[in-house]
Amino acid sequence: MINVSRNVGGIFFYRLTYLANRKLCFLTLSALVLSVSFAGCKPRTKNSQNSIKDANIMKHRMRSPLSEEYYSHQANWGGACPSQLRQSPIKLDVSNTGSGGEKPIEFTYKSAEVTLVDAGHTLRGDIKGFGGAVTYDGKTYELKQFHFHTPSEHVFSDREASDMELHLVHKRKPDDAKDADIAFVFGFLIRKDTTGSKFFNSVFDRFSSSPLLADEKDSKHGLTLGSESRPKFRSELDEGGLSLEGEVHHEKPLDGGPITLDFSQLVPAKAKFYVYKGSLTTESCDEVVTHAVGLNELAISPTQIESFSDYYGISKRELQKPGSPNVRKYQLANSVKVSR
Repeated sequence: MINVSRNVGGIFFYRLTYLANRKLCFLTLSALVLSVSFAGCKPRTKNSQNSIKDANIMKHRMRSPLSEEYYSHQANWGGACPSQLRQSPIKLDVSNTGSGGEKPIEFTYKSAEVTLVDAGHTLRGDIKGFGGAVTYDGKTYELKQFHFHTPSEHVFSDREASDMELHLVHKRKPDDAKDADIAFVFGFLIRKDTTGSKFFNSVFDRFSSSPLLADEKDSKHGLTLGSESRPKFRSELDEGGLSLEGEVHHEKPLDGGPITLDFSQLVPAKAKFYVYKGSLTTESCDEVVTHAVGLNELAISPTQIESFSDYYGISKRELQKPGSPNVRKYQLANSVKVSR
C-alpha cells in the first residue's frame, strides 16, 4: 500500500511538473512573439524608408531583346562608325590635359517637362520646351534629350569603368555646311550609392512602374525582328521622335505622361570636365560632337541601376581607338552656372 501511494504521488508530482513546464514554455514563447512584434513596430528611419522604397521597385519580367541585338552587332554599324578619325567613346588619358588653362562651360538649366521613352536600347528623356543650354568656345547648344548607358562608355585612364553613364545631349544649328560642331554632350559617370538623388528617383520611379516594349511583344511596337538583320533606332540628334525614311524604329513612351525634372540639380558649379572632339556613340556615329566628361561621379541607388541593367543589359559602345594626337587633344574645363 505504501509503495503504491509513493508511486501515485510520484506520478502526481510529475504531472504537476510537466504542466508547469508547458505553461512556462507557453509564457516564454508568448514573450518572444511580443518581443518580435514590438521590435517590428519601431519607428522607421530615413534610411529604412529608402530601403523599402527601393525594394518596391518593380523587376521587369523580360530583358529587352532589342538592346542585346543592337549592341552585339556594333562591329557592323554603318555611317561614320568605321572611321578612326574622331570616334567615341574613348579612354581619357588623365596625363593629357592640353594647354592654355581651363576653359569655362557656361550652363543655364531649369525645370522642364520630359517624356520618358523606352527606346529599345536605352531609357531616353525627350525635353518638351526649353530645359536649358550650354555655351562652350563661343557656341551655344540647347538641351534636347538625355539617355543612359551601362556600364559607362567613357573610362578615365586611372580608374575602372563606372557603373553607368548619363548623357545630356545638346544641339545647335550649324553656321554653314563646313561647321561640324553641332552637338555638345555632357557625360556624367555614375556609381552605385545608397544616397541617390531626387532627379534619378523621379526618372526610375516612372521607369519601374510602366510597361515596357518587352512587356508588349505582341503590340503595335513589335519585337519580332523578322527579316531585319538587327534593330535600328533613330539618331540621338533626331527630334520629335520622327523615324528616318526606310528604317524601322522601336520605342514606347512610358505611361503617365510627362514628368517635371530640374536639370540644374545635375551640374554643380565649378565641376571639372575633360572636353574632346568626338562622335555619337550610337549608329550613325556622326563625328559632330563635343564631349565633356565629368571627373566626379554622380550617385544612384543600387536598385535603380539594377532595374535598368536587368532590362537593357550591356548598353554601351566599345571603346574606340584614340586616333591622331593632333585631333585627340583634351581640354580641361570647369562648369560655370549662369542665371538668366
